[in-house]
Formats: sequence, structure tokens, C-alpha cells
Amino acid sequence: MNSIVFNNAKNGLLTCSYNGKPLHSMYNPQNEADRFIQQIECNFIPKVICIIEPCISYCAAPLRKKYSNCKIICIRHQKDFSQFDNLFDKVFYYEDSVNFENQFFDYLGEEQICSTFFINWPNSANLFINETTRIWTALKKILEKASSILYTHEVFAKRWFLNSIKILKNAKTLGTIKKVDSPVVIACSGPSLQNCLKILETNRKKVFLIAVSSGLSALLQNNITPDLVISTDGGFWAKKHLEPLLQYDIPLAICQEGNVHPQILNNRTIIPLIYNDGIECKLFIPFINNPVFAKRNGTVSGTAAELALEITDYPVYAFGLDLCPSKGPQHAKPNLNEAYNSLKDNRISPLECRNTRSRFNSQSLSIYHDWFESRTESKWNRFYRVSKAGDLDKNNKLGKIKDIDISEFEIQLKNIKETSYEIEKYTKKDNKDLNLIIKNLINSENWLKNMFPMDYLTYQKIQDDSQKQQKLNEIMTKNNDFIKKIQRVIRG
Repeated sequence: MNSIVFNNAKNGLLTCSYNGKPLHSMYNPQNEADRFIQQIECNFIPKVICIIEPCISYCAAPLRKKYSNCKIICIRHQKDFSQFDNLFDKVFYYEDSVNFENQFFDYLGEEQICSTFFINWPNSANLFINETTRIWTALKKILEKASSILYTHEVFAKRWFLNSIKILKNAKTLGTIKKVDSPVVIACSGPSLQNCLKILETNRKKVFLIAVSSGLSALLQNNITPDLVISTDGGFWAKKHLEPLLQYDIPLAICQEGNVHPQILNNRTIIPLIYNDGIECKLFIPFINNPVFAKRNGTVSGTAAELALEITDYPVYAFGLDLCPSKGPQHAKPNLNEAYNSLKDNRISPLECRNTRSRFNSQSLSIYHDWFESRTESKWNRFYRVSKAGDLDKNNKLGKIKDIDISEFEIQLKNIKETSYEIEKYTKKDNKDLNLIIKNLINSENWLKNMFPMDYLTYQKIQDDSQKQQKLNEIMTKNNDFIKKIQRVIRG
């Protein structure tokens, strides 16, 4: 059987071999590591150094010496070397699942990932070819995701900043959620929500009810009014889903990119969701005591779930969190997407054709499913997905997240009397304060980094001084053009 064997090198230091082949020098493993680190060259200025399976980890010390300003991390695929983990700032154990990719991404974030220098320890790479290949395949996906997010932020950061100004100019009342003293229910828009509405209506007073924007119409159609609506999308349909709020005075939690009709902003309590990952968030903070901090997520359901787990110590229940294609309609009814798309149905292209196309075009659902499936933190032990028996495929599992039947949901709420919560409201200050905040942000140290993230990251990584100055001049030209747009929005 192949195994890792530890023994002493000629100079007395510990060394090891795998299946009889050395993973470190049998003469002087520390010198071997020193020489290897000295000869590697990085053609950019890194923030993080990541080495793949360094085994006994003699490379850790020379890496810290050569890259003294960098975070030094490693990825392992062998647990035999865990006793050397304390030599690194962070150690990841690769598993062939979504957990590794999500955990790696959550730890570093897109900016640090794109500034990471990845290294193979040659001996382990040569002997563990399959493991090394799988890790690099996973890292490629992680890098693509990080680049995509930075590109998205590059494209949208300026739009989000302008949109944040519009939100603050139109909103009269801002708010924040204090601790909720009851279970929380999140109404998502999956078709399984339909068969849960009766039970939800019966137990309505026992829970704090959050509706994601696409699930709002289904609740209101069944005379169920949520305590809070949450919207995190800047697209056309996100704005469309919120149209029922023109007739209902329900508090709205919205992030800086949220697309909302000005009249809706003007006539209710707006709870800004502060992602704290962009300078546009700082527009809201001066106006609110104890603002609601949220986590950016690919799906509004994920942001709502994280928020719910923060505002209560009670269980959190998700209804309509299907995250898989349905045989019939893909959303609970009524759905404003469905109302619009049905206008195009005809004898040649009927409803079933449209539903079939939706079932096959479900890659985004798979991404959202993987995110929920990878949740391992202890707080997720309080999170339940609720559905009627038979509504969800038995193979549609979300990792450690528990699935319960609506009857079990009702049993768990048996001893709950009535929900108790408070939304603290603030009358927004004069827009002159907003103008001053904007001026201070434009002149702040992190302005260029936040408004032009990809360009600024490239600027930071450039080693040549003349090329660095050329890139900075390019960024400043773009910045001057953007400031003119901000001034037009402020004026009008």
C-alpha cells in the first residue's frame, strides 16, 4: 500500500518519502527549500503566496523572508502533514467538492485572490499528479469567479454609487431592524411555496416574515402581508416585482444597487443593506444608527438567509427555496415575470414549451444550490427548508441544511405566542449633508480602488515605475469623467 514514511535526512532534519520516492531531500531538506524559493520569480507584486502541498513545509520560512509583506497560505491534500500547519497563516484541505472552492473564496475574497501567487512544491506535484491537477482545476474556477466579480464591480460600482445617491435623495424615512424575538420565515419564489401558504397564514402572527421581491406577489395574493420585503437586484424585473408596494406600506430592505420606483422609496421605511464591500455603502452609514450589515450573494435568498440568521436567535425557515427546475411553472403564482412572458404564448409556442426551456436553462439555480449546500457554520443549524411532502425531489438536498415538512414546521411553532420586533426609524437629514458626504468620499484614500477595482488592482501589481504612472494617469482620466456624472445626479 502506498504511504508516507518519515525518517531523518543525512543532516539530522526530518524528511519523508511517498511510495519509496522522496518528497524532500534526503541530505539537507532545508537547503533544498531555500534554493527553490530563491529561484522562483513573480512578475507582479503579490499580496498572498499560496503553495500547494508543501509537505513538511521547509519552504514556509524562506517564503516569509522573501515575501515579508504577504500572507503565506497553503493547500494540502495529505493529512499526514497537519503538525506543520502552524507555519502558515491559513491551511486549506482540498476536498473534491464545492466546499473547498467556497471556503477558499470566502477567506481571501476576489481582490486578494487576483493578487495571489500560486506555487507547486515540485516533489509533491510530481508524485501526487491527480491531486495536484484537481486542485489547479478548482483554482482556475476560483480565479475565474474572482475575475468575474471584479469585472462586475468595475462595470457596476459607478452605477451603484449613482443609484445610492438616488435612493438617499428620494427616501424620506430610513430604518434599521433591532433584534427579532421570534422565529423568522423567508418567503422565496419557488413553486413549492404555493402549498405552504395556508399553514403560513395560520401561523402568521408567530413569525417575522421576510418576502424576497419575487415572492411578494404570491403572499399578497393570499392576503399574507410580510413584515419586510428584501430586494438586492438592480435589474428591470427586480423593479417590476416591487410594484405591489405602491399599494402596501411595507418596509423595504434594499442594497445600493437595488432598482426601485422613486414613489416607493418616498412612501415607506427604507432599510439600507450595507454590504461594506464598496465605498458606496459609506453614503448610508452617517444617516443611520446601528445600520443593517448584510452579505453580498448571487441570490437574494442567500442574502435574506444570512440577514435572518443575524437578526434572531430563533430558528429560520425558508419556504419556496426550491433551487431546482420544476416540472411545471418555475415560480409560485402570481409571478410578474410569468404575467409578462405569458403574453407571448400562442398555439405554436405554448406555455409548456416555455416551461421546458426554463427547466433546461437552470445553471444559475445550480450555483445558488451549491452555495446553500456549502454552508457549514454552526448558525446554519437553525436554518430549515420547509415544503409539503412530495413537492421537492428527495435527491434535492442542501448539504447540512435540514428539510422539514410543513406539519413539522407547525409543531415547532406550537409554543410560540406572537412575534416581537422593532424597526427603528430615522427621518433623513437634509440633502446638504449628503452632498458633503459625497465630496469627502471622492477625496478619500480608497475612492479610486473602489470605483475602478480592476484598473486599480492592475496598477498595484505593476512593478515598473513608468508603466505604473501611465496606468495611474489612465485611471485619473476615467475618474474625472465619472465625477462629472455624479455632479449631474446631485443637481437633478
